[in-house]
Amino acid sequence: LLQKKESTHFNQVFQLLTGEGKSVVLGILSIVLAMQGYTVNCICYSEYLSKRDYESFLPIFHVFSVEDKITYSTVNEMCEMIINRNGNIRQCTNNFLDGKNSINEKG
Repeated sequence: LLQKKESTHFNQVFQLLTGEGKSVVLGILSIVLAMQGYTVNCICYSEYLSKRDYESFLPIFHVFSVEDKITYSTVNEMCEMIINRNGNIRQCTNNFLDGKNSINEKG
């Protein structure tokens, strides 16, 4: 999925079947998007596949100097990141219930 605020890009979803090169397409697309200034999050259900693909492409990410803009993770890890974007939600909730600070404040 891709959406750019200036509306020069729009959301895209595509499907590649087994053996059609998903890892290669994702790696190349990640480099292209990172070179355009995007932060790229590659999501996979499998921790093994996510680590394997990231480690395989890391040398190429280095060549293009985009390794700091591309991450690979599992669906669960991405959900945790989104939920905790403004601070650890569990800690924020405990702090709020204890009257320590606002729920919108970090940590």
